[in-house]
Amino acid sequence: MNKLLINNFFLILSFVVFIFVGSISYLYAQTSKYFCVGESNHFYFSINEESQKITIGNKKSQKYWTGNPDLTFWHTASGYSVHEYTFDKSYNKLSGKLEIKSHNLITSADKWHYYKCSISE
Repeated sequence: MNKLLINNFFLILSFVVFIFVGSISYLYAQTSKYFCVGESNHFYFSINEESQKITIGNKKSQKYWTGNPDLTFWHTASGYSVHEYTFDKSYNKLSGKLEIKSHNLITSADKWHYYKCSISE
């Protein structure tokens, strides 16, 4: 009887661990959407880690790359400006800091924009 109880315990424990690990990998692979607030404006962007693309608002998705698990980089261009984005996620990925360097190709002037971001639904 005692041996049967121990076997059932390990069977249930194995099942719970399997479900837990499976759900974590499923949650990790989904898209994360962040809301960012700066001095002059605010916007949403989403990170799809499966396809390695970032979407800002309703614009076309951009490929991104990472330097380490907490940093995400991407760039865009508009008119005579190139925008370089650096997103530094917190350890738990619930918030982060976004820095945008806007480089004017004609004047070679750089403008920096700083945003605080938090995960949203």
